[in-house]
Amino acid sequence: MISFSIPTYKDDSRPIIELYSSRALIDSGAYLTIIDADEEVIRNFFGGVLLDDNFRAKGIGGEQRTKLYRLKSFTFGQLSYFDIPVNVGAINDNAVDIIIGMSMLGGGIHTEVDTENKCVNFSVPESVRLAHKLWRMNKNIGDWQMLDYKDGKWINI
Repeated sequence: MISFSIPTYKDDSRPIIELYSSRALIDSGAYLTIIDADEEVIRNFFGGVLLDDNFRAKGIGGEQRTKLYRLKSFTFGQLSYFDIPVNVGAINDNAVDIIIGMSMLGGGIHTEVDTENKCVNFSVPESVRLAHKLWRMNKNIGDWQMLDYKDGKWINI
């Protein structure tokens, strides 16, 4: 198990961290990750490739249309993700530019907001520290499964 902490953004009481010179909310209530950034930044900085230009995203304050991109890499703290799909679109929270959803925090990753020390603590199994896919809870089997987006649909892998 690997443990690390990331300070909250300007001592914010919510789990907001500074990430890529932006504010990122660690949101266990959101399913997918969404980034509110110019598409040129997504393509050039993250190596993003457009998968779907009219993706129906649920769980981001309801339902909205976003663009779904596959990022070459995305890292925060000691967690690194490669070749993963994320939503790109407007976030209805002026306090943040990125929402990191549960699909990036599954597979046994535990987060805890430490308001006293003004940080977010992470505990991560070594096996999921370098993730190549996203995670989802499969309620039928009561465990996490790896998930990917191919040919216009989500698939278990």
